[in-house]
Amino acid sequence: MAVKRRIVVVGLGSIGKRHARLWKEREEFAVEGVEPDKKIMSAAKKEIGNIPLHSDFERMLKTQPEIVLIATPHGLHAGQTIQALKAGCHVFCEKPMSNHLADAQKMKAAADRSKKILNIGFHFHFHPALQKLKSLIAKG
Repeated sequence: MAVKRRIVVVGLGSIGKRHARLWKEREEFAVEGVEPDKKIMSAAKKEIGNIPLHSDFERMLKTQPEIVLIATPHGLHAGQTIQALKAGCHVFCEKPMSNHLADAQKMKAAADRSKKILNIGFHFHFHPALQKLKSLIAKG
């Protein structure tokens, strides 16, 4: 069997649990989580199942995961993304990228320096063109 790619979901609230659960369904990934809040961690375990869990973000980075998915409160996105890139990880950061333009620029600069992939979660659910397409499909 091929070696699985290690992805760590940081923040196991609503969206983090969903990401972890969906990534866990993919056979080519080994999913782990980071959650400092014991109540949230316990609830996540019930929904996601048995995955390795970490309570400390910095300590987890020292284990050198390949991919880090940031699903923490918005104010933590920039700092955690930059730390993960510096640690040599590819990063998927949930939206918004940051609360401040200067921090978003620092995130991009960190990605450029690291030569790692930085992707920001964004969807077009409410884009007018997709809403029109959805309407046309519904009408047959």
